[in-house]
Amino acid sequence: MANATEDRLKERVRRLEFKLADAESWNDKMSEAMQKLLQTQAGLEQSVESLETQCAALRHQTSAAESCKDQLERWLEKQRMAQESTIEQLRAENVKLQRENATLAEQAQLQQQRADRLHEENDQLRGQAGYPEMVPDGLAADCDACSDVSSWVCVPSSDRNVFAAGTMLKAKVGQAFEYLQAKDLQKGAQILASDDQSLLEVLDTPEAQRSVELIELWTEDRMLRVAGQQLLLSAAAGDPLQEEAASTAQACLAETLHPGDWIKVNGRFSRLTRVEVRALEEVSWMSRAFVKLPFFLMWS
Repeated sequence: MANATEDRLKERVRRLEFKLADAESWNDKMSEAMQKLLQTQAGLEQSVESLETQCAALRHQTSAAESCKDQLERWLEKQRMAQESTIEQLRAENVKLQRENATLAEQAQLQQQRADRLHEENDQLRGQAGYPEMVPDGLAADCDACSDVSSWVCVPSSDRNVFAAGTMLKAKVGQAFEYLQAKDLQKGAQILASDDQSLLEVLDTPEAQRSVELIELWTEDRMLRVAGQQLLLSAAAGDPLQEEAASTAQACLAETLHPGDWIKVNGRFSRLTRVEVRALEEVSWMSRAFVKLPFFLMWS
């Protein structure tokens, strides 16, 4: 009886030992599986960190690309504005050149007409006592205002003005402008004023006068013979040639001008290089006559 009980206990112990061995084996397998899971988790965490790093790098690159895009768009806008400005400047310059070409063509045509008329007047006056013959193709020193038909002066004052007979003035004839000598002006003629916009109307026919001397005004490319009491538009020393000079220009008597002064000739300011006083015996007859013209200011 005791032996049977002991055998049953031993059998139960042996079975429990088998179960314990199976449990330990299962525990070992679970431990290995846990280790593998931990390793997999660590690998996944590294992958996540790597992906986060890559995402951060991509975000940085995206931000840099957007910044470059903004800079490029601003640069393109500046280039477009500069191009448009350049195009406008070129268009304005083209219009200015076209106007200058038209003015030069008009002046050349008028110059030829005045030259032809002067030759006709010269031919008519040949042989008259006291009037020496004019040389058609003289040097600049032999030419006076009446033969320098391409040079004209504006009228700086609406008061009574004195001009050499051959002084060229810009007159409005109909809807166009022509260049007339002071001696050819008649009552009612409209002359361009110094502002290049308003007009001065001649109130009476020219009044002839005499003088004992006249003044030669020399620029780099022009020479004018004018009366000492003739008013010319003069700019302050050191002023630029056009807009700034026009804003400070004043009417000055020709006899008060000196080399270095700026006067308005042919619609622009030119610097005087020489100023000389000439006796009437030293110049041709056309410069000896002077006319006085009263003007009235009118708006064009």
